[in-house]
Amino acid sequence: MNETELKWVFSLIISKKDLDENILPLAELFYEKGIAVTKKDTLSAVKDLGFKNLKDYKENSISLIIHYIYNALNDNKLTQAEKGNIRFLKMALEVLEGDFGKNKKVKTEVANIIKTQLRLIYIDDDEIDKEEALHKVDLQEIFGLSYDEFSVFDKFEAKLAIQRGARLENLDTVVHYSDGLVEESSRSRTIPQEVKDKVWNRDGGRCVLCGSNELIEFDHIIPFSKGGSNTYRNIQVLCQSCNRSKSDSIGEVDDFLDELDYLDESEDYIED
Repeated sequence: MNETELKWVFSLIISKKDLDENILPLAELFYEKGIAVTKKDTLSAVKDLGFKNLKDYKENSISLIIHYIYNALNDNKLTQAEKGNIRFLKMALEVLEGDFGKNKKVKTEVANIIKTQLRLIYIDDDEIDKEEALHKVDLQEIFGLSYDEFSVFDKFEAKLAIQRGARLENLDTVVHYSDGLVEESSRSRTIPQEVKDKVWNRDGGRCVLCGSNELIEFDHIIPFSKGGSNTYRNIQVLCQSCNRSKSDSIGEVDDFLDELDYLDESEDYIED
């Protein structure tokens, strides 16, 4: 997390004249207190707005986080600090990953963010480098999308890239297109030791959520069962307790594209 960055982004959010009156007080709270904001603070703020609890305020909480994400993606990438701040906002506002898929308006906003980011990645040079591949992992992670849900977006862009003449070996996509589909090869759950060593050093051998150095485990940020990889960016250090709590909180997202006509769009979509 980075308090300076968090406050700076919320100063931009607050400056918007059309910001919803139910969101403004919380935006001001995060601007004033930064990472010192507690759930007690957020609960008090939403009660002052006439909401009984954070659950009743959920739609506004998600909107506030999306405002943050929009601003964080102004440079079309997410830093470690920005990702940490997104996790912090979710925790402070009691927003779970599955919450991004429960509302049509929210699903549309999330879809637009992902489509825009993938469009920029693929149309740049029809090649996916390491940094761009990691950015795709970040996009899947911040919205808590499953492997299949994110793949719908990714496969669409990959198919357009191939139609433009891109080479399969230059695209970082788990499903390759030709005349049909070639599914990804079998994956191993085992995390390479060199990845564990890098993650251990990066996280200081402590749980990234609570700071404990007892009963430490290596955790897939995007669960392996949902397509998460064994890469450095997708592994983190958690204590056993936080790892179990995380597993319990992973919600099942509804069919993310039920009410979206994403796959019906023509190639004109990339020229908007």
